[in-house]
Amino acid sequence: MLNHSRAAVLAIALCGGLPLSLAASDINLEALQRLTHAIDDIRSDYPAYGSSITVVEDGETQFFSASGFANVEHQVPITEDTVFDLASIAKTFTGYAIAQLEESGALSTDDDIRTHLPNFPDLGHDITIAHLLHHTSGIKNWTTLLWRMNWPYGDEISYDFLLRLAYAQTELDFVPGERYEYSNTGYVLLVAIIEKVTGQDFADWMDERVFTPLSMDKSFFKTESNLLTPNMAQAYYFGNEGQALVDSNRTTALGSSSLFSTAPDMVKWMNHLMNPGESQQPVVERMFTTRPLNDGSENNYAYGIVIDEFEGEPFINHSGSWASYTSHMALMPERNSALFLAQNFRANTQAIINLYAETLIAGDIDTDSLIASNSGDVTDQEEPVQLGDPSQFEGTFRLGEAWFVNIRSSGDGLTIQANGERAFPMTPVEEDLFRVS
Repeated sequence: MLNHSRAAVLAIALCGGLPLSLAASDINLEALQRLTHAIDDIRSDYPAYGSSITVVEDGETQFFSASGFANVEHQVPITEDTVFDLASIAKTFTGYAIAQLEESGALSTDDDIRTHLPNFPDLGHDITIAHLLHHTSGIKNWTTLLWRMNWPYGDEISYDFLLRLAYAQTELDFVPGERYEYSNTGYVLLVAIIEKVTGQDFADWMDERVFTPLSMDKSFFKTESNLLTPNMAQAYYFGNEGQALVDSNRTTALGSSSLFSTAPDMVKWMNHLMNPGESQQPVVERMFTTRPLNDGSENNYAYGIVIDEFEGEPFINHSGSWASYTSHMALMPERNSALFLAQNFRANTQAIINLYAETLIAGDIDTDSLIASNSGDVTDQEEPVQLGDPSQFEGTFRLGEAWFVNIRSSGDGLTIQANGERAFPMTPVEEDLFRVS
């Protein structure tokens, strides 16, 4: 059953039926600049990073800031023309394509996927297009499968290979619709369905139906693993000693990832979703529609985008993370505002985008507290304690599927490092409680 009430509320907001709580002139640009400087100060000891943040209101870019380097070796700075791999933000475009095809009558999200992909294996349960869209299919995530196969993420990962991986599955992780579990594989299969229904290559269809009409001239889906892209940001990650290392990105995971774009192009995309015009308004309304799980519980993942709230306001957003590129886009329809963050290093984009959203809502932010909370200093209430033998805490620990941390003793202390991340010091504040900074 579709969640039409949520879609209706969002439609009112998108069509201007709700009053805007801010005018463009009410944005505190000085507060946004202070926040950006504070975040840059926290990153000042990073060996390599590049980042840009864009704040949009009433269809216009009100604030843009770029910092760091697109290429550290050649000291090429980040600019508004820098191209980033936006990874899973690609799903917003795939979801939009499905919504457009559904609105035209070319398919129904209630269709069994084998209606369009008759050679897909029978896994014992009906799997619908909706199950793929809302991450409730039970089909195994290709990122997890590659990790189980010991497949290096830096090697070539082609769309055709991922499609074969999807077709090779012999069982589901759960009954479709039973629960939400993020699966990139579902969006690979959505591309196959789009190509079957339209008779076009996905990248060509997207260019013809989305990028060209919106004048997103620098945006495309990567179809060749070694494609040379002008103004492309190089991605970096940090080694055990904190040194910068170049990451490799030979992935063409159409539908689930591999969207390349710039800040100005993403402003056009976010503006389109906020104010789609009469002809595309039903498509966007459909795209923002959620569907509950089998037991009636809510699932806030719509057509390639998350329908959420922040500080009591609708917050429609999606993040991206792959090969050390990290990004986030967020729509705030009650104030006709949008945020876009793109980076060429690994970071918590949700936390950063929330700080900018908080600044828009509150009009200001306490940057001193932000800096203090990330300074690595132990507060007066957290007196450091003696560890004894730090080696007793060493080991590798599983946090989630394909997500591990290594704790190692270093000198007289401990460091913690997640998959491919830099190592961070651990400061003991209790016998079994540590502060990581």
